Amino acid sequence: HVIPYPREVKIAGPDFTFRNDITIVLDNNHSVTDRFTAEELIRDLKNEWNITAKIGNRKNSPSIILTRHSVTRSLKVQGYQLTAKEGELKITANGEDGLFYGTQTLLQIIQPENNRFKIPGMTITDWPDMMNRAIHYDTKHHQDKASYVKSFIKDLSRYKVNMLVWEWEDKFLYPSHPEIGAPGAFSVEEMRDFTRYAKQYHIQIVPLVQGLGHV
Repeated sequence: HVIPYPREVKIAGPDFTFRNDITIVLDNNHSVTDRFTAEELIRDLKNEWNITAKIGNRKNSPSIILTRHSVTRSLKVQGYQLTAKEGELKITANGEDGLFYGTQTLLQIIQPENNRFKIPGMTITDWPDMMNRAIHYDTKHHQDKASYVKSFIKDLSRYKVNMLVWEWEDKFLYPSHPEIGAPGAFSVEEMRDFTRYAKQYHIQIVPLVQGLGHV
């Protein structure tokens, strides 16, 4: 039950099983973005499954390995490969986008089983058909709170959406004409904050402002 469904799934080998705690292993020279991916995975595992995860070195206990070394030639841009087997789940990617998308797939395939969790022995190889996958966000009829906008952005990233076309209308406090902005309209700095936040989740915000030609 993965949305969107991966390009290739091969079920084989023993399952990856673990209890309520697990170690996440990063490359020694990992980027700031890869670190965020690991830390976000830690937060999601806790919030969604009450699993305690931490970043550390690989030990004998079950581990989730996030790496951008050992990349296979078959992986395309934004692609990743997830391999689950006994004692180890490895997500390999050729870029920061792919590594993040691999963790989003991981969160969808965890299965509770008695007093532990499992991921069936499998290899998932995936990359998108389209480089830009956009959602049109039309707010002309309502004013959302900043907290909702951020939760919406995070939800979109779970499904590997990477562009948010935001129809501002009167929900932006235009510096040259602030009278256009409706009550609660977002300021320039708030919009910059949304842009920075979305970038962490590999989403680009594209503003849409209607002109006279729209009518």
